[in-house]
Amino acid sequence: MALSRRILSPRSALLILIAACNLYLVHAVLLMLIISAPYSGLETALLWGTGLAGVALLAFGGVVAWESLRHMRSSEAALQESRAELELFASETPALLWTADPLLRLRRVQGKGMLVESNGLAGSEGAAMGDYFGLPEDAPMLDAQHRALEGSVSACAMEWRSRQWEGRVEPLRASDGEVVGTVTIALDVTEQRRAERELREVRDQLHALIDASPLAIVVSGVDGRLEVWNAAAQHLFGWSEADVLGRPDPTVVDESLASYRAIREQVLEGDSVTDVETVRMGRTGELEVSVSAAPVRDRAGGISGVMWVIADISKRKAAEAERDRLEAQLRHAIRLEAVGRLAGGVAHDFNNLLTAIQGYANLLLEDTRMAPPEREELAEIVRAADRAAALTRQLLAFSRQQVTEPSVLVLNDVVNDMRRMLARVIGEDIALDTVLDPELGWARADVTQLEQVLMNLAVNARDAMPSGGELVITTENVRITEPEAARYPYEVNPGDYVLLSVADTGVGMDAETKEGIFEPFFTTKPPGVGTGLGLSTVYGIVKQSHGYIWVDSDPGTGTVFRIYLPREAEPAVASGDVEAGGSGAGAGPRGTVLVAEDEEVVRSLVCRVLEKHGFAVLEAPNGAAALRILEDPGRVVDLLLTDVVMPDMNGRDVVDAARALRSGLAVLFTSGYTETILSQQSGLDEPVHFLEKPFAPTDLVDKVEEVLGVGRAGN
Repeated sequence: MALSRRILSPRSALLILIAACNLYLVHAVLLMLIISAPYSGLETALLWGTGLAGVALLAFGGVVAWESLRHMRSSEAALQESRAELELFASETPALLWTADPLLRLRRVQGKGMLVESNGLAGSEGAAMGDYFGLPEDAPMLDAQHRALEGSVSACAMEWRSRQWEGRVEPLRASDGEVVGTVTIALDVTEQRRAERELREVRDQLHALIDASPLAIVVSGVDGRLEVWNAAAQHLFGWSEADVLGRPDPTVVDESLASYRAIREQVLEGDSVTDVETVRMGRTGELEVSVSAAPVRDRAGGISGVMWVIADISKRKAAEAERDRLEAQLRHAIRLEAVGRLAGGVAHDFNNLLTAIQGYANLLLEDTRMAPPEREELAEIVRAADRAAALTRQLLAFSRQQVTEPSVLVLNDVVNDMRRMLARVIGEDIALDTVLDPELGWARADVTQLEQVLMNLAVNARDAMPSGGELVITTENVRITEPEAARYPYEVNPGDYVLLSVADTGVGMDAETKEGIFEPFFTTKPPGVGTGLGLSTVYGIVKQSHGYIWVDSDPGTGTVFRIYLPREAEPAVASGDVEAGGSGAGAGPRGTVLVAEDEEVVRSLVCRVLEKHGFAVLEAPNGAAALRILEDPGRVVDLLLTDVVMPDMNGRDVVDAARALRSGLAVLFTSGYTETILSQQSGLDEPVHFLEKPFAPTDLVDKVEEVLGVGRAGN
């Protein structure tokens, strides 16, 4: 039976059964003939053979037919089961499934497809597709149906029932291959499209945020090739997206390669890195940047790349360098100021002592009865005091506390007047040359101080050229612009200046030496050679003249000192005569002098010298005592001789209060230390009579006679 199921089809079994029936019918006919007529042995055998064969064939055919019938029923059951499963699948699929005949009439509609009922296709079998897909936006579906009837497979997308659909239309063929309709499957992709649209919007927003970032944001894959390059990166480095995407990072230079690799390896292991200062390369050159990096992860959480956030710190580093420079400049200025204050204070006290030493020594020298040996010893004391006074003047010049008498002048005149003296100072083995601008502008300075500046610089150059060389003094007009002013190591005001340059071909200086050359007592000379005050004095004089000084030098290349003095538009107009002096007829033969001096030894010396030379003298140990004398209308005072620096009231305040009491009072200032009281008023509108300490008795008498001689007319 199993063989019949494997070999015989139901149709073959039916043919066997028919043949068996026919054979059995022949056997029956033969049997009837035998019964109705006598038969032979052969006929009898034939009769029995056909009968048995027919019975056997009939039995076999029946069995085969039965098995075939049972097999047909089993196949039909399996087919029905498969159809049921297919029907269940079609009805449960989220898509819409339908078939149509050649006239595009719907034959069968299945599938959930967001529920057939909600889409109006329930019970639509037999209806024309045009009734459901008749709008212009439905045209892609109808076009696909027509192509399917022509034997083509088509895909289409459309908006139907306010939903987004994607479909596939195929020809429906009969067993002989003839197209007998169409088969359509349409999937509702509305939610998918919405999700895709939202994802695009999120991505667009993310890209917009990345592009809007003021920091350069770069993303590289695990292979190091760039995937994201925002607008700030393009602005910072100069390359566009088209230049770099899909390629290795062009900003990594040899100097930063090791740092780049270390950061990348650390990030690919899952760590983040922040604020690493390094160097990157742009199209126009190297940039100082701060780099932060973090891993980029995919949906599964794996690391798919590295995000770099890069900030340009070039300006910040420049600002830090500028800040460090200014801090160093400030520290240097504070140090110089502190030393200057100390030097000025020492000079003040020292000058008072020197005034007494010089004064009393000179008084003794006036004694004609003194023996020559004693007179020579006193003269040596005076000479030593003079040298000490010169030293204190240098200290005061450095500390910018020396009273000056500035005037508007041309530096060329000062250089020409000093040329012969400078040549003698530097010696015959050093050539002196001057390059002076004939159109040089005017400058305001103290002539004596400028001569001291030239002398000190010439001596310094001579010592730097022990084997001879060349010294060149140059003058010219210069203008310092704001960008140029920013390049100086200290604060410089832009404007017009007169430049005085003193250049030598000597041994030069290293950076450490240049750092300290303007400090007092700093020297590179052997012990006993020089005081270490030459360049510090130059520095103080230049700063007191509101100028700037800078030195350029390297070992073996010589040295150039450049002094910038503010340029004056035109010569200053000469001052008028001094204000008339005394307040009444002098009590003494030559007038009355009110001496306001807090140092007793100096006050006693001044009074003794003036009295000796015929002046009446009133003493005041401080400013308040001097004002009490002036408040007495019975006291006649022709001249107020006052120290500048005194306790409680300085000399300037005393003079202001005294002239409020006696407007025509003549005044003579004396001091060896003026701090900010008188030195900042070098350009007073009125003439200032000043006698610098230490002074000789003859200098004191000459100055008093000068002031009283000018002011006596208004007495």
